[in-house]
Formats: sequence, structure tokens, C-alpha cells
Amino acid sequence: MIAIRNLKKSFQRQEVLKGLNFEVPEGKITGIVGRSGCGKTVLLKHIIGLMKPDSGECLIAGEDITRVNGNRLNEIRKKFGMLFQTAALLDSMNVFENVAFPLREKTRLPDAEIRERTLTELKNVGIVGMEEKYPSQLSGGMRKRVGLARALIMNPEIVLFDEPTTGLDPIMKKAIHQLIFETQRRVGCTAVVVSHDIPEVFEILDYIIMLHDGNVVEKGEPEQLQKSDNPIVQQFIKGELEGPIRIT
Repeated sequence: MIAIRNLKKSFQRQEVLKGLNFEVPEGKITGIVGRSGCGKTVLLKHIIGLMKPDSGECLIAGEDITRVNGNRLNEIRKKFGMLFQTAALLDSMNVFENVAFPLREKTRLPDAEIRERTLTELKNVGIVGMEEKYPSQLSGGMRKRVGLARALIMNPEIVLFDEPTTGLDPIMKKAIHQLIFETQRRVGCTAVVVSHDIPEVFEILDYIIMLHDGNVVEKGEPEQLQKSDNPIVQQFIKGELEGPIRIT
């Protein structure tokens, strides 16, 4: 579903992505992990076409999103849904309006169908009877659930999760992880989760790509990473201060 080929990106003299190569399996949950500043969010922006690389390819279902613009780029983006770190809800809209917004903007569906689809998606993520509340009235976990409902409302083939549990307590983090897992299994989408929640997030991942210093240092199933003899991987998983990863 997603294939990255020798992807490079620099900002002035700082190399952020140094020639990444990997594939994201279709219909699975893939985690992108690594320390802060290793290029995870920059990579995500390339995958969805918000950023152009200096060189390399980012293939979405076989088409290089780095080489298209305008209407074709918008068509490819319709394959995506995205849950941002902060959920990125519109403060001036209530829960129902936030989730219904993509349907109103991008389709000509009748109001009755928009209402039915919106309420169904809210129910799927565990939000019932809160349609009239505003984002400021919701807990962090509830905002993430609403954000997920909005990400799913257009039935995307690919859903990107950019650090979806940022700012949540351990219990709510586990609840959101479980929601991601159940949602992916229910709709069968290809999910990409950028996360710092190591090793907790391993429980829901089918495949993992670990970045370090702008490179892919390990990729495989969670069990493979946990058994890896790469000292960078082991130091990161165990959260140890001593090792090849420099603490700056």
C-alpha cells in the first residue's frame, strides 16, 4: 500500500531523512518508532503529500505522490484519514459538526444520510449522546475518539496516527491503543501509527519500522525487534541511558 524508495529530505544543512527504504503492508497496523527528532513526523508529511522530498519516491498504491500536484494529489489524499496529536478539532463546532464536516465539504449527500453516517461513526468509537458538546467540554481521550471518527468518516484506505496518545494518562493510552486495534480490524484499513509508547504499543502492531538519525535501523514484527541484537534498538526499547544513542 505504501512503499518508500531512497527518500531524502534536508532542511538547510540538517539531513532529516537520509535515504529511507521500506514498505508498509496492506491491511495491517504498522508502527513507526524512534526518538524525538528522528524524522517520524517529517516522514508522515511526505506520505500524505504535505511535503516534497529532495529525492526519492513515496508510492501510494503504486503511484508516486511526490510527483503529482493539484487535482491528482487531492484524489490520492482521499485514500487517507489522519488522527493528529491534538485531534485538531474545530473549537467553533460541536462534536457532531466536527465529524460531519468532511461529508459536508466533499460530498453532496443529503442531510439525513450525513446524520446517519456521523452518528454511526461516533457510536463505533464509543461516543454516544455527546453530539452537542464542544471540544473544550471533552477530556483528552474523548477528543481523540472524536478525531478518529472524523478520520474514518470518508472510509479511507489508509489511516495515519501521529502520536495518538500524546498527553494521555496510562489507562487512557491503553484504551486508545485498543480502539486503534479494534477499528483497524473492523474496517480493514492500512494503519500507520507514529508512537513513543514503547513497548506498550507493540501489543497492537503487526509490523514496526524503527528510525534513528534519519535512517531505518530495524524493521520487522514486534517479536523480531524485541529479540534484535542491534544495540540501538535494545537501548531504545529498554529506555536505557547508557548505549550508542547519545542523550542530548
